[in-house]
Amino acid sequence: ASSIVITLDTDRAGDLVMCVRDDGIGFDTHGRTRRSGLAHMETRARLVRGHLDITSEHGTCVTFRLPLSAQEAPQ
Repeated sequence: ASSIVITLDTDRAGDLVMCVRDDGIGFDTHGRTRRSGLAHMETRARLVRGHLDITSEHGTCVTFRLPLSAQEAPQ
């Protein structure tokens, strides 16, 4: 990749959305190659009641969505 763009915003539903996108060659997200790093990222997203979406077409885009309304206030 020659460039990486990171955005942090909220959507219409009020969810926090973070997107990390690059312009690299991408990779096969459904292939048989080892992908433990991606699996760990997905697990961590679920632990905070978020969702991770990974696409790899014309570069890679990792989008993390966190529903703020579902989060409990810190104690």
